[in-house]
Amino acid sequence: EVWRRYQREDVLLIHYFPKKQQYALVHPPLVAADEGGVHYDPQPTPPDAVCFGSIHPHGLLPAYHSNEDQTDDIAAPGIHLIVGNVDQPIVSICCVGSDGDDSFPIPLNDVVAVPAWEKPPAEWFVLVPKRTKSRTMNKGVRS
Repeated sequence: EVWRRYQREDVLLIHYFPKKQQYALVHPPLVAADEGGVHYDPQPTPPDAVCFGSIHPHGLLPAYHSNEDQTDDIAAPGIHLIVGNVDQPIVSICCVGSDGDDSFPIPLNDVVAVPAWEKPPAEWFVLVPKRTKSRTMNKGVRS
């Protein structure tokens, strides 16, 4: 939805709460974003949760795991979903796992059952400045 409204990337972090056996999507505070990536302010993961991965769009392009995604995902072990073709009635989704040393494709159906999506909260749609084109890698950068 963010891509459809603003033609920019965004990111949701996936938190897992083992005691509750529940997942939650967390929208971190954004610093800057554009059509090629997003910078966000990493927040501490709650003590009763594990950061399990992320979801981010590739806009009108098909979902694929880019070189920048590879670098980011190795630094963030977990399951990472990339959504593409957001202008189409059916989006494409690429699923990648990371163990902290490498990343590798995972069949989407092995990881998620695609639910009926609820309307995202309005606070996810704030305007943020365009990101700079620096390609330096630091925590809180998601492409």
